[in-house]
Amino acid sequence: MQYNLDSGSANIELDKDFRILLNDDNMDKLVENCGKENIDFQYRAR
Repeated sequence: MQYNLDSGSANIELDKDFRILLNDDNMDKLVENCGKENIDFQYRAR
């Protein structure tokens, strides 16, 4: 997960067994809290 704002940014690499439930409700909350332009999801196979 990558998080970007004017005040800073962060890259978070999750453990291979970590799961995030990404449904419409959770995505709406992310957009509301972070702004659509500040959300970047990337999938990397390990």
